[in-house]
Amino acid sequence: MPTLAEQQLSAEKFAAFCSELRALAAKPTLVQVQAVLVRYGVTSPTSKSGKPSPMAAKAVLDGPFARYVARVNAGRETREALCAAAGAGVHPLDAIEEAMVIELQDQLVGAKDGEVDVKYIVDQLTKLRASISMRENSRRQQQDLERKLTDSEARRATAERAVRVLERRLEAAQFDAAKAALAHVKQLGAIAGDKTIDDAERLERARKRLFGETPAGVRSLEQLDERPNRGGKKEHAS
Repeated sequence: MPTLAEQQLSAEKFAAFCSELRALAAKPTLVQVQAVLVRYGVTSPTSKSGKPSPMAAKAVLDGPFARYVARVNAGRETREALCAAAGAGVHPLDAIEEAMVIELQDQLVGAKDGEVDVKYIVDQLTKLRASISMRENSRRQQQDLERKLTDSEARRATAERAVRVLERRLEAAQFDAAKAALAHVKQLGAIAGDKTIDDAERLERARKRLFGETPAGVRSLEQLDERPNRGGKKEHAS
């Protein structure tokens, strides 16, 4: 049977009543409970003075107040569980949703005279829905992050393969150049010692000696180095 406090106080006022009692002591005395009941306007229809009796105070203390303290302790344990879950890699919303479900069950089972606090139930359901939505968003974000990470790793692997191919090609080109240089040491020495030509001609002759004539349609380095000036004439880049 609901106590006088549960019968006469709204859910919000009853929560404030319990909070005030808990602030007084871990286990308030009957006198303290009676004083707080009077302060919240709770009256006894069987008392001449209207003041709740010690028995009524004991009913509150052993019943709804004890359940309130248990819920507060459960909340503290939930917070500790959240911290532990975060450290263990478990989704913290599990504990939050479980606590909400327990609160809903308490409200439905402990409803006085079958009257349910609709506003409280709706608020809890809204919070539960928000929690589930947060979980879904978190799951989608995690999947998106994993997909991006996979794509990034795939692109990096492709780039690394391309770099390795270029490195092998460069190594082969360097080997071919070194081999050609060794095969034409005397000719290259003669070109290097020819005082009748400038450096550009010397480099061009050495290139032709090592790699042959430039294929048709391919511009030489000298041609690539030329650029038109403002008057339309070509000039070498400095």
